[in-house]
Amino acid sequence: MAETNASDFKFAVTSSPESWELALGDVQHVDPTARILETVGPGIFVVQSQESQPTLSSSLRTSGVFVRHLFPVLVTVDLTGGEEDVRAIAAASLALQEHMARSQNFSVQTRVLSSRAYGNYDVNTAVADLFVQHGYILDVRRPRRVISIVCTETSALLGASAVIDNLSDWAGGIRRFAREEGQLSRSEFKLLEAFEVFDIPVPENGLALDLGAAPGGWTRILRTKGLRVVAVDPAKLDGRLSRDSGVKHVQTVAQRYLPTCAGRDAFDLIVNDMRIDVDRSVRLMCQAASFLKRSRFAIMTLKLKPRYQRKQIRDALAILAHAYTVWGTRKLFHNRNEVTVALRRD
Repeated sequence: MAETNASDFKFAVTSSPESWELALGDVQHVDPTARILETVGPGIFVVQSQESQPTLSSSLRTSGVFVRHLFPVLVTVDLTGGEEDVRAIAAASLALQEHMARSQNFSVQTRVLSSRAYGNYDVNTAVADLFVQHGYILDVRRPRRVISIVCTETSALLGASAVIDNLSDWAGGIRRFAREEGQLSRSEFKLLEAFEVFDIPVPENGLALDLGAAPGGWTRILRTKGLRVVAVDPAKLDGRLSRDSGVKHVQTVAQRYLPTCAGRDAFDLIVNDMRIDVDRSVRLMCQAASFLKRSRFAIMTLKLKPRYQRKQIRDALAILAHAYTVWGTRKLFHNRNEVTVALRRD
């Protein structure tokens, strides 16, 4: 591991495995002196930075795209791979008490990156039990502080921080949803995650526009949230949606549908997961903005080409800014070769 200065901070940063260089770029945009000290797993690396976590996280929340999660590396424990590792990690975790407060409830999040005689649950339980014995309040659902642990082949990296400064409530930003009865596609998880990450309110009894709707996964999610939906796609929707009186299927492409929209300010939410190039997609979203009510939101995915992704995003946001306020841009856990953008019409 590279040497660090005593005044510098160390962070474990997580991104999607294919986007780690772009995630490093996010960090270096905030702190140009930041550098990688080691890579500990696919999409997980340790950086040295002169910025504190609150400063770094605050900037990444507004300007970052590819960093999903980070935590300060405050303690390192050598590992052997045996069950004794759990006891060693728990004992070492007590050094984190100076970064904790008994008035703030906590949880433990562990990622064991390689095969061991123990798993995430074993480490979580051992550390949590020890802190409870020392008077701390465990709350795994709504913690205010998190003890974060990553176990690599040779060591465990431990940190403690406020949940908001980790950029995600979930270890590594890995937000998993239970598969629901009636689910139509994996893409539904993208929309659910977007609502959470960008904290987008859903209007009650509103009307939504779903561009590129087939087979209907996003339309189904919108219906579960009480929205009526105009679903636009030349392909057929799943039969269950075609029988839903709250869904109006317009069987054409968005380019033909939008010029026919009668009136203005018709929709309470617009979503777009169309598999078309970025430039066409954002220009259609700008056209659609005329039919979105003021102070309402839109969500879209940008289908990125492999090269020059940051430029593609920058150019797309510049176009969208003519019609919307860009609320946030993030490569979510459930994104693949794309990023999700949240927009608001002000």
